[in-house]
This record gives sequence, structure tokens and C-alpha cells, in this order.
Amino acid sequence: HLVDPVVNIKIPVPEQRRAILARYEDKDIVLGARPEHIRALPRGQTPAAGAVNFTVDVTQHLGHEVLLDIAVGPYRAVTRAAPTDFPREGEVHPFEFVMNDVYFFDTQTGANIARSAT
Repeated sequence: HLVDPVVNIKIPVPEQRRAILARYEDKDIVLGARPEHIRALPRGQTPAAGAVNFTVDVTQHLGHEVLLDIAVGPYRAVTRAAPTDFPREGEVHPFEFVMNDVYFFDTQTGANIARSAT
């Protein structure tokens, strides 16, 4: 799991990505995600293990999609949403990461330590 108890984050790491991250157990790493790798859960859907409650700080309407600037504690990200139903500014909403597509970085070197095989 990727864990930050201060902001109540506990994200499971997929089985196929655990071996390469094993040497970083109990060390700090950075999770990197492109906007398409963070998804707002549909309203009413029960969040799965690893969903993170982000606050929507800014919405940018682009016509075919909406970009959402989201934050929880010290963590900031940008994600995409459909223009038909998306969390509004100021709303706390659950989001999930597409864990097979995210990146992991060594905090000491900045090196990408585990990249998706897909």
C-alpha cells in the first residue's frame, strides 16, 4: 500500500507492480499520475479500497471535457471529467487512481522506479 496516515490515504498497489516496489518498503516515494489516470467516482457509487477524497479547487470547462484541480492535504493533481456530471468547486469527492498506469519516483534521485508494463 501507498500510505499517508496524516491525510488518511491508503492506496493498494497492484500485484504485478509490487515486486519492483518492494525495495522501497518503508521509504518515501512519489506517485505520479496523468490526468487520465485519476477518475472521479460516479455519484452514489461506493468507493473502493484506495479511493481518495479530494477537494475540487478549480474547474476548467473545455467543452468536450472538464479539467479539475483537486487537493487533499499537501497533494495536488489535475484530472479530467465528462462535462455532463462532475464534482463542483469546493466539493469533497472520492477519486481513484488507475494504478496500472501511474508512475512511481524515487524521492532521492527522481528516477522512475516502476512504470506500467501496459
